Amino acid sequence: MDILKLVKEQIKQISNGKELVGLNSVLTHIERAEFLLEKGIEHQDEAYFTDVIYRTNQGFEGMLKEAYVYLTGKTDTSELTPFKIEKYLTDNEIFKERVLEQFTNYRQKWRNPSTHDHKLFFSHSESFLAIISVSAFIHLLLNQIIEKLAFQAESKKLKQSNKDIKSEIKNYSKKDNLLKLSGILAKFSHDNPEIRDIRNEYELIGKIEAYIKAADSDFDIQVEPLLQAGERLKLRPDFIVKSKTDSIIIELKRTEDRRAIDSGLNQLITYLSASGITKGILFIPPKDDRHLIGLETKDIKIDNTELNIVVITPGKKNAR
Repeated sequence: MDILKLVKEQIKQISNGKELVGLNSVLTHIERAEFLLEKGIEHQDEAYFTDVIYRTNQGFEGMLKEAYVYLTGKTDTSELTPFKIEKYLTDNEIFKERVLEQFTNYRQKWRNPSTHDHKLFFSHSESFLAIISVSAFIHLLLNQIIEKLAFQAESKKLKQSNKDIKSEIKNYSKKDNLLKLSGILAKFSHDNPEIRDIRNEYELIGKIEAYIKAADSDFDIQVEPLLQAGERLKLRPDFIVKSKTDSIIIELKRTEDRRAIDSGLNQLITYLSASGITKGILFIPPKDDRHLIGLETKDIKIDNTELNIVVITPGKKNAR
């Protein structure tokens, strides 16, 4: 896997044709770190490997500054030190858990040791791992930024249109929460034909979260919440949507392949069993705006517990 290629695609998606000096500078630091690693190997000169760490540190701190701007909406960072930015982002729990794990890993193993001990030198293996660690951190953090921007864009669009989504769903008030939420997701597919062109799943997640919130304020939405299954296994469904009376898990899949849909259904059942939640939705958005939306209800019994599931898939195509 070429992580830097993924990072370049993410930055291109965020830029939307604009020149993003800050994010491009972050990318340049990591590319230079890779160059220095190769030079160290080529010349058998371990001094290059320590130089790698100073470059990855620059990328790490630059990404923190960019994250501060994108995730808080505060544009003035001129008076902020890297330490103050780190403290703000961690104290206010702005990082998602996966991002926080990578942030902590890089800071503890490479950034802090290299900053506080000028006598420290790094090996080939350590410099290689530093590039992997900081690249993973940047990649996950860019996904969080993409999700945030998509949420903001969809929220703004819906606010400007003054759209009453519930009124456009037949018999909405008479439905239970599972069918209400299913109706909202089906309407989302109908109202957003451009989703077929979305390549990054986090952009789609951001748009879906905004749409559900705009449709019905009674729903509280958790994105990628942690489910603990036993002592070691951690599970993360795409959404858990809660109301005053119940909770519903939504699992998003972006394929129309039958085997993949069956696998997604099994994954949803695993999440339901681990969480004790009995209602779930498997949502497969259409990749073609000619598709109708199909809703299939399934009642499945697992260990004497009945699970109520709705599968939302592209149905037959409209004739044109």
